[in-house]
Amino acid sequence: MMPTKLSNDEWLAFSHPDNHVGHLLLLHLFLLDYVLGSFMIEPSLAPQTPGRKKVVVSWVDKVASQLPPRLAHCAQWPISYCRVLSSADARHLFSP
Repeated sequence: MMPTKLSNDEWLAFSHPDNHVGHLLLLHLFLLDYVLGSFMIEPSLAPQTPGRKKVVVSWVDKVASQLPPRLAHCAQWPISYCRVLSSADARHLFSP
């Protein structure tokens, strides 16, 4: 909920290209939104196209690629999660 309570100026500072910690948090927020959204949508109402998944994977790749080398290791888990998510059948990612 934190990002929804930020003022415009706070959001601009949080998402600024030089705020690498903010970008690492965004990577995780993208994935949490995708995974939780998958649980919240009734299977019969779920979109039949992979667009949402492709957008999330693309965002994670883009944000991770812009991190400085000293922080690249912090994005390894989101990137590896997205690699599995991109596979044909990633339903096992949604179970505890």
